[in-house]
Amino acid sequence: LAPHLSRPEMAHEVIRETLLSSEASLLPEPRRGVLRVRLPRQSQAQLDEALEPVLQALNETGTVYPGTELRLVSEFNGG
Repeated sequence: LAPHLSRPEMAHEVIRETLLSSEASLLPEPRRGVLRVRLPRQSQAQLDEALEPVLQALNETGTVYPGTELRLVSEFNGG
């Protein structure tokens, strides 16, 4: 995230205030083996652009939601 911010030292704060504090919609798709985590778009488009690689990296881990067989897929609303 840091390389995409005008102030790289703010990366932890941006993640804490956007990804970890946002209300997300959880949309299970059992037939596809997916649990979609839809996050709201940020007030500044540049934050969405900076966070896209973070979401992509999270998706590439193939993390399965505990107690299920559903793989987490994170995306922005409308994404």
